[in-house]
Amino acid sequence: MDGLNGRWTITARAGLLYLQCLPLLACDRVVHGFSLRRDEAGNDYDLGRAAVIDERGVLDRRRRFLAGLGLAGAKMVLLEQVHGAEVAVIGPGERQEGGPGVLFVPGADGAVTGEEEIALVIRTAD
Repeated sequence: MDGLNGRWTITARAGLLYLQCLPLLACDRVVHGFSLRRDEAGNDYDLGRAAVIDERGVLDRRRRFLAGLGLAGAKMVLLEQVHGAEVAVIGPGERQEGGPGVLFVPGADGAVTGEEEIALVIRTAD
């Protein structure tokens, strides 16, 4: 992948490929990764639309991605992303909607948490 400009690296772990931002790697408590459309073997690795519970193995791919980042037991928080200004504050008692281990937050474009074992997920288009 060309054009990573020295601030990005491609990480291969547990059969996955994902991008990581080098300045964010210096932050002790920030675990991050930007998924790619293919895994290390070249298989489709689409993590699906936010509201999808399990479409063609999406839930399994999401869990595998979190595990590859070292967040195997984390709750995944997916946002509706409606191009608004709503930021959700995610606490430990949030109820789960969106499948096992997944919290879907309608109407929000951003999220913050002070809790461990919560994976805040933002989706982008290519």
